[in-house]
Amino acid sequence: MAATNPALFDFEGERKSIKEGGEILKNRLPVNFYPGMNLESIANRDSTAYKEPYKLDKVETLLRGTLRFEPYCDVVYGLKQIGLLELDKCIPKGCNSWKSIVESLKYKEKLDADPKNESEIVIKAMEELNLFTDEALSDKVKSADNILDAFANHLR
Repeated sequence: MAATNPALFDFEGERKSIKEGGEILKNRLPVNFYPGMNLESIANRDSTAYKEPYKLDKVETLLRGTLRFEPYCDVVYGLKQIGLLELDKCIPKGCNSWKSIVESLKYKEKLDADPKNESEIVIKAMEELNLFTDEALSDKVKSADNILDAFANHLR
């Protein structure tokens, strides 16, 4: 859910703003340390609020962020576009497996509709997360109040 928040920060002397809705996932920042780790960085909410209390008025870059291994941002952005990160939607009626859920959500259509999606990366991750299995949903998944909680229960 944190990836759906907006972000505000200073980067190399310039104020940057990223709108809500998962856009921080497509506005990654360079990671110039720990070479070979394949890290990507995303901003977290309003970093500028720390400027005054910590007397950081002279810094050119002020960023509170999160580091993730690549391709985290592409995968989460794609899963969001598909509809697996929704708090206000339930598992679609009649779905009894993850394969039937993602198919009913028209995952391929949604991934292809947004040019920001790295469809091959997202689909590979979905395979690795067993989202194309015909196995029956667990009781824990079926008991979830929304699709995000069902997905989180599947990942546990």
